[in-house]
Amino acid sequence: MAFYPADWSPGCTKELCTFRDSLARLQEPNVEILAISGDYVWSHHAWAKHHEFPFKLLSDHRHTVARLYASSNISLTLVRIPSMHPTNAKTR
Repeated sequence: MAFYPADWSPGCTKELCTFRDSLARLQEPNVEILAISGDYVWSHHAWAKHHEFPFKLLSDHRHTVARLYASSNISLTLVRIPSMHPTNAKTR
């Protein structure tokens, strides 16, 4: 998971474009990259489409998930989490 401050900001755009361009090196079997910020879903959708991000952008508008992982959500924070559920299960 990558926690980042804001869609459309120059720094976050650069970082997530780097993830996109490095995806082949980052991915391993059964690994899914998730990017999380406090922005709304509509902003994520437009930003992901504009930059052709192949990974999911998740909305954490109340920063609930960020607090669970001790991310200040002020700068990019990366968290690697082993999967605890089958690959066909849905994360809620």
